[in-house]
Amino acid sequence: MMQLPVRDLTTVLQPPQAPPRASASDLSFDAALIREQLLLVSALDALPLPILILNHGRQIVFTNAAARELVGADAIGQRPGEALNCLHAHLGRDHCGTGPACVACGAADALTRFERSAEATHGECQIMQADARESLDLRVTVKPLRIESRHFVLMTLTDVSHQNRRLALERIFFHDLLNLAGTVSGYAEILQEMPPTVPARGNAAYAVSPEFEYLRSLRRVAHALSDEIRMHRDLLSAEDKRLTVQHVPITTARLLLDLLEAYRCHPAARERSIRLAAEHDPVDFTSDATLVRRVLGNMIKNALEAAVPRETIDVWATHTSDTISFHVRNAAVIDFVAQPHIFKRSFTTKGPGRGLGTYSIKLFTEKYLGGAAGFVSFAETGTIFTITLPRAPAN
Repeated sequence: MMQLPVRDLTTVLQPPQAPPRASASDLSFDAALIREQLLLVSALDALPLPILILNHGRQIVFTNAAARELVGADAIGQRPGEALNCLHAHLGRDHCGTGPACVACGAADALTRFERSAEATHGECQIMQADARESLDLRVTVKPLRIESRHFVLMTLTDVSHQNRRLALERIFFHDLLNLAGTVSGYAEILQEMPPTVPARGNAAYAVSPEFEYLRSLRRVAHALSDEIRMHRDLLSAEDKRLTVQHVPITTARLLLDLLEAYRCHPAARERSIRLAAEHDPVDFTSDATLVRRVLGNMIKNALEAAVPRETIDVWATHTSDTISFHVRNAAVIDFVAQPHIFKRSFTTKGPGRGLGTYSIKLFTEKYLGGAAGFVSFAETGTIFTITLPRAPAN
């Protein structure tokens, strides 16, 4: 898979702190002590939820049977993010719990609050796994546990991925459909109140009537409504690994012109404009035209939603001998705390019920189009989302 450069966030964010790790001898003592508690071990192994027991340094000293299926049998001594193969676990000074992305991690926050209060806490986190590039949505519950004179942390992990995904899909689906349906209704009301024709000017028998223009806009919005339904259908198919890819030749210039024309009529484009940037250097390529339009459409829509009134969104393509890249730029800057989580499923900076736009960009691009998705966000340049695709599909 192609790789895009990743910005080093350690120079931007003040990383959180985690308690020091235990010595090797203390770690071995704690692990042995828990194994000796036969009744406790038997009870925890019988539970269907993954359960971890952590020491004072947030290191795993016991995993029940369900947890071993999730993190493997060699997790002793690791912190939860390391055992779960979190993409950000090794970016901090002391790995899990000390990296820039850990600022927004619900598991790290729950542990921090527990260490301050010694009371049961809970939180939710999305862990992007480094190998699978898929995220785990986990509800984390943290409780105190004392064995003899030793104090431990009992951590329960509940997978809420399907629940969160279903809720997000339902909310986003109806949110977008209602927006588009409202636009259709508005145009219909205007058409109902207008006279049928407009007197001609010049030599023409009849000028183009306003109802014709509104009907054209109505048709575009109706097309967008259908496209929105198909997008959610394709997203569900992609997550269920049922989506098929059909490669066809694509004319880049026509592709972008059609997209710009379509999104100039989108509700998100009100008081905003879209243009081809001066950097535009298109080249034709072969890929799945429907999925490419899906991804670029989401990139453009996200940029429009992030833009302020009277702002212009730039869209352009560049290429090398083997790849073609598409870029969408707007002036807004994404908060540094949010940046590591932008491509996670259901994560959003736009409020409840949003968040699948950027997730679908990465899902379609990397799992089905054989490319890479990324972004940069600086005050000097604004935010630029980029996808890079092969100009010809792999055999």
